[in-house]
Amino acid sequence: DVVEANAPGEIALGIQTVPGGRDLKISYDLLITGNSIPRTNEDNWHGFQRQKFGRRLDARVLSFDDTLTAAYTFKPKREGWANQGTLHLTAIGEDPTKPLWGTDPFELVVGDIVLSPEYIYCAGHYQRVKKAPELWVVSRENGAVLNTIPVDGFPAFLGMSAAKGRLFIATREGKLICFETKK
Repeated sequence: DVVEANAPGEIALGIQTVPGGRDLKISYDLLITGNSIPRTNEDNWHGFQRQKFGRRLDARVLSFDDTLTAAYTFKPKREGWANQGTLHLTAIGEDPTKPLWGTDPFELVVGDIVLSPEYIYCAGHYQRVKKAPELWVVSRENGAVLNTIPVDGFPAFLGMSAAKGRLFIATREGKLICFETKK
C-alpha cells in the first residue's frame, strides 16, 4: 500500500507534485512502524517500498523546499539489531541525478528533518552507540554539523515541525519540546 504527499497535513493516494516539481511517494508501512536500524533493514530485506525522490533517491526521512531536498539514507550491510550499514544525509538540488553533497557515515538514527532558510534540523536517537537523543543543526551548504543539542525524551518518528522562529519536537513519552533562537 502506498500513500502519497498531498497538501500540508494531508495524505492522499496517487502521485502528487511537491515544490520544485518533485514527485513524492511515502510508504504506508514506514509511516505506521517508525524508524530504527533493524526496521530499516527489514523494510529493505522484505522489499517494502521506501520513500522515493525523483525515482533516484531512496530515503527513510526527507524534507524539501523549492531549492533543496535533504534526505536521511541507510545502506544496509547485514540483518539484525547490530546492522553495520551506513547512515548518511544527502542533499539534492534541482537536478536529482547529481547530489549537492553527502555526509560521512554517522550514528544518529534520524527520525525527522526540517528545513529552514538557514539550516537543516535533524532530530533522532542512537542505537549502536550509548548516547542520549539529539537535535542536530546542519549546514545547508555542505552538510557539516554546526551544533548538537540534547533532547529531553525520545523524538517521535516524523514528529518535528517549525513555525514562527520556533522548532517543535514531539517525543514518544508524549511531550512537545519547543526550541527557539536566543535573542
